[in-house]
Amino acid sequence: MTKEKDLRIAHFLDASAVGGIEQHVATLAGALNKVYGIQPYILLWKDYGNEELLQRLESAGCPVHIVQGSYDRLRRFLRDYEIESLHSHGYKANLISRWLGIRFGVRSIATHHNGDVGTGRVRLYTMLDQLTAQFSENWAVSEGILNRLPKQARLMPNFVEALNIRKDQGSEVVFVGRLEQVKRPDRLLNIARQCPDVQFKVFGTGTLQPQLMAQRPANVQLMGFENNPETIWRNAGLCVICSDTEGLPLTALEAMAAGVPVIATAVGQLPALIEHGQNGWLAETDADFADIILRWQKSNWTVKEDIAEYAKYTVQNKYSVDACLPTYIEALSRNTL
Repeated sequence: MTKEKDLRIAHFLDASAVGGIEQHVATLAGALNKVYGIQPYILLWKDYGNEELLQRLESAGCPVHIVQGSYDRLRRFLRDYEIESLHSHGYKANLISRWLGIRFGVRSIATHHNGDVGTGRVRLYTMLDQLTAQFSENWAVSEGILNRLPKQARLMPNFVEALNIRKDQGSEVVFVGRLEQVKRPDRLLNIARQCPDVQFKVFGTGTLQPQLMAQRPANVQLMGFENNPETIWRNAGLCVICSDTEGLPLTALEAMAAGVPVIATAVGQLPALIEHGQNGWLAETDADFADIILRWQKSNWTVKEDIAEYAKYTVQNKYSVDACLPTYIEALSRNTL
């Protein structure tokens, strides 16, 4: 039987900024290293000059290599480092990984993260990703994504490491994510306008940042990118996710792991994660979000603590390293015996 330490894995992605996929790869690679003594490689298709991205990936304690958009460099890396499994993340990396798998016999495992099928070129790539899925093993982070894939695909939820954060009795409402249309940060501004006495903090960067800066009400602060979870969650009371589409957002898992309940739209795997009124809330309209926030602010500390603790328990029981990593190792080892 193959020992876990002998598994030779490379995680491959085409990334220009830190988002959910990049956070997942860093968490997964770091957990493999710490728990099983496996040191996977992290491969980037190109260097887009984002130091925050490189720092986050290097924080996993695993080697990071950039192949500079070269198929030949990627092929030589796989050969020289005797990579057995090329685990790709995202539609572009999935397509490249499958081609290498067909051409050179490398095991190709594609993880599908995006609940949003996109528009224009992104939609085309997403369709190609699904049409060529037969040439790789396929894992999905949510049921909705799984249903778009071949029948042999399997569900492999995201997970997070335990967060030991000394939290204050936080009252801030936090939004964490890319400032792009699909994440709907514009809705957060509207929600904040309906809660003028509540402080909102937005962590993240993206193309909508200048627009949000110009339109934000006085009770919203744009904090930029932040890599330290304690800075994000220490003073937070609630986390808001108002996206149009999602898979299983790491922001939700990280918030709940830190004892911060989530209010979210009922998209992707969020209805499976959040038990409405028990460990968080599902909301539809901006008025729904605002109503939950205002009721939360008026709740006594015992009620808040009960919901926060159940949020932590949910992640520890179902979406933690201890809960999910053995399933990943089992799936990875299955075809390498």
